[in-house]
Amino acid sequence: EMLILSTEISGFKLHKTKRLFEFGKINEIIGGNGKGKTTLAESITWCFYGCDLMGNTRGVFDRLRNPDAKETKVVVAVELTQDGQKKRYNFCRIRRGKTTELFINGHPAKQVDFDGLLGPMELFLSIFVPGYFGSLAADEPTKARNLLVSMLPPLDHGEVIAQLAEDDQARIAKIEM
Repeated sequence: EMLILSTEISGFKLHKTKRLFEFGKINEIIGGNGKGKTTLAESITWCFYGCDLMGNTRGVFDRLRNPDAKETKVVVAVELTQDGQKKRYNFCRIRRGKTTELFINGHPAKQVDFDGLLGPMELFLSIFVPGYFGSLAADEPTKARNLLVSMLPPLDHGEVIAQLAEDDQARIAKIEM
């Protein structure tokens, strides 16, 4: 379980200088066109996975950075529940020129460290971005199917078959699998 507590952005799209956004358990983000709703969501996905809202990583930084800033920095504070314990983490992605650095709680990290705590990008985007899973299913149906299957609890096939009518059980027993 993850709760996003805050996002601090600088050098990101229309935000040249530092801007802090704090969140609660339920948030309503409203505003007219061009007021920063999408920017806020993109800052979170870029921080976590280096991607835009549709999971694209190619050429994304040039579109997301503020051209007048020397660096692009996003820090997202989250509370993760692991083994029944709530722990706070600060994820940070900084880009200066062609160099990107990642940090967790101020310590240097790699994308694999982020993924280990946050989970796979496709799963996060499927929950965080309305329409992401539908686009994934249309463009890459096998990938979407595998993602969906990965979210389902494992089932014991014997238990499932035992719940079927006897004639269905008999038909299944004749099929070689």
